[in-house]
Amino acid sequence: MRSYHAWCLVFLLLTSPVRPAEPQGRIVQDVWNAAYLEGAQGGYVHTSVREVERDGQKFYHAVTELNLTLKRNGATIQLRMDTGSEETAQGKVRTVWMRQYQGNGEQLVLKGTVNEGKLAVQVEGKMRLANKVPWDEHVLGIYSQERLFQDKHVQPGDQFSYLSYEPAISWVVTNRVSIKGFEEIEVLKEPKRLLRVETVPDKVVQPRASVQLPGLITWLDKDLQPVRSEFEIPTLGKWILYRCTKAEALRPS
Repeated sequence: MRSYHAWCLVFLLLTSPVRPAEPQGRIVQDVWNAAYLEGAQGGYVHTSVREVERDGQKFYHAVTELNLTLKRNGATIQLRMDTGSEETAQGKVRTVWMRQYQGNGEQLVLKGTVNEGKLAVQVEGKMRLANKVPWDEHVLGIYSQERLFQDKHVQPGDQFSYLSYEPAISWVVTNRVSIKGFEEIEVLKEPKRLLRVETVPDKVVQPRASVQLPGLITWLDKDLQPVRSEFEIPTLGKWILYRCTKAEALRPS
């Protein structure tokens, strides 16, 4: 699983990213999702995880690449962003990052490093900013979120919460998860009986403003793998993600 709700806050600012160079290492997960808006394919979401070793310690380096294309008022808009995290074999997040371009073409890069209970964040762009964000050692990185349902062996009626770091607002968010029941739902035009999961983030209260991030609905197959997800983007509507092959995800919109 990956929490998509924070992306909703930055979609309208993005044009194209520069992806960070991925480290060498064994690929342990490579997941592609085709993205649909109003029934038409409009891009993809790709998450790759590599197992790397440094100084005798194992890390999991995960990158989620968002690439969406849509037309509004005759103009083609490209929405693209990369987010990433690196965590230890024990699931402790050590670094996070995000890369995007703003509307004026200037690159915005966010990098964060966990140290002594704080996340030291640096933002590089038109204005250089530095900040320290309160941190919790139980925050889940991208790789841990991808494996969350399998690790918990979820079943109907389960409820739990988890913490995620959302770079769009640079804050740790509590997400409330409810495992509903099985239902028949369409996946790439085929009906399937899947387990419905609803995730609702807590309202984030910051010193200067409060933010309510949108929720996420996910459907799991018999292996507890997400095969369909949907979320709402303000002003753009409901996006639906279908897990698929790389070829299907990269199919021209």
